[in-house]
Amino acid sequence: MTLSRLAVAIAATIAASGALAQTPAKKPVRATPAAKAPAPEPAASKPAPPPPSPPPFAPVRWQADAPISAYVPNDVPKVYEWVNAQIAAVPGKPDQFSTTDERRNYEVSLAEKLKVIGPLAVISPCTKKYNADRQEYEVRVVGMSIQDETLRDPNPESLRLRKVTIGRGEYVKDTYTGQNAFGASTEISRTVGEIFALTFTSGLNHDPSGALVEVRSSVPVPYKMNVGAYTFAVGMPPSEAREQDKNISCLTVFTVTAPGAYKFIERSRPTRDMPFESTITYRALMATFDMLAVVNTASGQVYAKATRQGFPGQ
Repeated sequence: MTLSRLAVAIAATIAASGALAQTPAKKPVRATPAAKAPAPEPAASKPAPPPPSPPPFAPVRWQADAPISAYVPNDVPKVYEWVNAQIAAVPGKPDQFSTTDERRNYEVSLAEKLKVIGPLAVISPCTKKYNADRQEYEVRVVGMSIQDETLRDPNPESLRLRKVTIGRGEYVKDTYTGQNAFGASTEISRTVGEIFALTFTSGLNHDPSGALVEVRSSVPVPYKMNVGAYTFAVGMPPSEAREQDKNISCLTVFTVTAPGAYKFIERSRPTRDMPFESTITYRALMATFDMLAVVNTASGQVYAKATRQGFPGQ
């Protein structure tokens, strides 16, 4: 090999080794970890089924041998609405276009419906006052005439209707300043409330008259002044009265008659001497007032009672 060829070969070898030195080493390839499968979602919990709907309200009918506690569920507003619904279900209610025969047929159907309802009983309010010296309670339920002069059906005065309270609804009381024609100002107390009442023809075997104490007068009493109180004297030692006072109440038994449920309103206007105003809406049930009893709602004891003459449940 000539010197020139040897030089060329050496130069080519050096160039090749330099090229190899500049080539970077390949990095080792890392294995890609396998992707984890997503965790299974927990099964969605099913919502609890709603509780079953309570059965529709129906009052407990009066039974002479049933305990007093049986009538505690007879909430007066619910009884009123139930009776109202029973009457509303009777078809053919008369209007101004109804014939005499149509009216008569409705009256027969209504009488049959009311006969099926039968006597009902509710725990009702009464006024009681204990006399420690005599060791007895005086228990009273006041019966009064209806003061709504606009009521025509039923007509209170012609039927000599009397009302007794069997339950109370909401009451709202407030005050306002009133002024008369002369500019004098007076603070007026105002009451707006609701009362559930039993209405019945006074006397004529429609009420337990044996317990009634009426206002006595030597002259005929006008209808609007027709006031009486069903009164009982219940003997009880002071120790028992002190313990049982909150449990002593009244039980009212009645049988609904036509027209059944209706409403009327009694209003009183304030004066300077009597600065009181009230508007009371009565939700009334026409009925016979079959029995009134003074009872112990906790023990079920019946202290005294009066029964309408002819009532079969006495």
